[in-house]
Amino acid sequence: MRIGHALAIGIVLTLPPPIDRAAAAPLRIEPKGPYVHRGTGFVFPERAGDFRRTSIIEYDDEATDVSAGYSYAVPTPERTTIATVYVYPVPPVADTADPAARKAQQDRFCREHFDTIKAEVAEKHRSTVVVEESKVASPSPNHRQPGLRAAFTFEDVFRGKEQPLRSEARLFCHVDGQWLIAYRFTAPAGHDLSPDIARLTAALPWPRQ
Repeated sequence: MRIGHALAIGIVLTLPPPIDRAAAAPLRIEPKGPYVHRGTGFVFPERAGDFRRTSIIEYDDEATDVSAGYSYAVPTPERTTIATVYVYPVPPVADTADPAARKAQQDRFCREHFDTIKAEVAEKHRSTVVVEESKVASPSPNHRQPGLRAAFTFEDVFRGKEQPLRSEARLFCHVDGQWLIAYRFTAPAGHDLSPDIARLTAALPWPRQ
């Protein structure tokens, strides 16, 4: 995707990979029932546990570069988190027969890709502060490689009013060798995102590889 949109009530957040796919304009669609990602079989249902699907956006003509937005079906002061899940292909790179060189190449790409995601968040939200960075375990038992995570604070309009926010980005690289899966979660500052992240990732299992 050229620019990923985490779209929810009252706020637009961005999570862009640094990959230029200038072919198609993003297409917002409203499918009935589950939406299945063509390349991976990743299923985005209308309801995922306590969450409801709020958007599906296709960023390329082949619909291999896709995002799905979710928010709580019944929001409360304790349940305000919005989330977007992105699935898109790894760009082609020169292959190498050396496993160690290939692993180093993949790790370098993943770090640089995530650095661009963080930079774009800071560009879109001038008050951004990166407050945490770490590796994070994959939510899928079939993908052992940990992902990268960063937590941010900034101020923006959220559910109709300007307020301090906390947001978290996660990136998992080379899923099944050729896919990237990214997440963005946002809620008012002071809200613990961890339970919401656990609920949604459990309700949206990755396809078996």
